[in-house]
Amino acid sequence: MAKVRAAVANSNNKDVMRKELAAAAGGVLAQRVPNDVKVPKEIEERIIHLADLVAKARTPVKRRGGTEEVEYLPEAEVGTRLAGQLIQLARGIALARGQTECDESVMNVILHVACSGIEKRRLDALGYLWRQQDLVETTLVGTALHLGCGTVNRVLEDLWSLRLVDRQDRPKAMGPYKWKLSEMAVERIKEAGLFVEEK
Repeated sequence: MAKVRAAVANSNNKDVMRKELAAAAGGVLAQRVPNDVKVPKEIEERIIHLADLVAKARTPVKRRGGTEEVEYLPEAEVGTRLAGQLIQLARGIALARGQTECDESVMNVILHVACSGIEKRRLDALGYLWRQQDLVETTLVGTALHLGCGTVNRVLEDLWSLRLVDRQDRPKAMGPYKWKLSEMAVERIKEAGLFVEEK
């Protein structure tokens, strides 16, 4: 209870703190990071694959109010700008740590930062499908993620429209859809080194 009371007492200061943190982070990102901080080719390639995956996975899918129907197929974001930002961030992290080269510990931070830009339910669905060997029914995905069938179906449909998952057509008896990661998503996840500890 004491922690809850402290959080309520500090709630008035949160807006001020957020503005100060945003200004500080903006100042850091605005600084020019020296290019002599080396990004090894392997880490650069991982960041390129990660940026492409994240850019697609965070693309909004517009749905019609009431019916929840997808209004139009989304134009997935391209990861070019994000890749450049993540490379600069990697250099900045290495520089702040006194390193002359980005290493695995820097890459781990980049993975965390990049994935925080993906809506959690989408990221969880991608992670769950990554761990599966075969096609998975909607209900099983929902059970694993603690989401209702309607919600998980919308999440999977969004990822499907972004070409990150494949969907098996329903059988004639109108059984449930089955899902798996698309080949492109598998390649991006594998090359980026995302979810590797989970498989």
